Amino acid sequence: MVLAATSIISLQASAMANGDEIYNERTGEYTKTLFNTLLSYPNEFTENANFNFFTMPEGRAIFPYVAASELAWALSGQKNVEFISKYSKMWSKFTNEQNEVDAAYGYRMRRHFGRDQLLDALDSLIKNKSSRQILVNYWDPATDGLLNEGKIKNVPCPFAFQLNVGRNDSLYLTVFMRSSDLVVGLPYDYMFYDLLAVAIANELKLNKKGITILSANSHIYTSHEEVILTQLSLEDYCIMAKHYQSNMTLTEIITNPEEYVEHIRSTCIIDVEQRKEVYNPKPEVYE
Repeated sequence: MVLAATSIISLQASAMANGDEIYNERTGEYTKTLFNTLLSYPNEFTENANFNFFTMPEGRAIFPYVAASELAWALSGQKNVEFISKYSKMWSKFTNEQNEVDAAYGYRMRRHFGRDQLLDALDSLIKNKSSRQILVNYWDPATDGLLNEGKIKNVPCPFAFQLNVGRNDSLYLTVFMRSSDLVVGLPYDYMFYDLLAVAIANELKLNKKGITILSANSHIYTSHEEVILTQLSLEDYCIMAKHYQSNMTLTEIITNPEEYVEHIRSTCIIDVEQRKEVYNPKPEVYE
């Protein structure tokens, strides 16, 4: 049975109330875990819009420009963390001696398997919008998971995404997750792929629809439960999900990554600052 949700907070509340208590040997922490979840925000707001929109999920203070910087870094196809370190320090803990992330999403997407999956996906969308094979994969069985656990510092949490085009040139993006931290990771994963869908839609003149995230294992660490309880008690309007327009294309992001990050920062800054005033969590929660 798949647990469907229309907000991250509803998934968090379900995990708190009904999640299995599981000890994770790798992290040495207990979690409350849901299996087989689906997240898809309703798209009534953008259904009849003339522009493509992205969503900042509801809840704690989060920063869309960080998700934008991760997207810009991924689109570059690089493993080196020089660019992303300007905006987020999180990836530094996963680097090797060459200051690279071995399983960097952008590298896996654009170089690792001997092909540029991103350009192949765009080409497929142009040539055959009805294709059901436009799937971009990050997971490498040679190094990731099973008896390889621990060989590299991190392995992909989202392991693939798929693109489909429906009637009226509607673009749908589906993300497949093996593991999802409902407090730290999921808000940023959602923004990353929502921003990616907008950029692809703008590039190909398609109409972006709401994305969907399917997760096999969605969990809350015990140390984050206080964050959830605080969020669930908030009623202020500013913590609700917000929608923003963006016209930048994939090509424009790849050409001017820093301009893109500042575009997203300036677009969302008023709501971000308002949300911080209502509920600004500890830095280690949103780093």
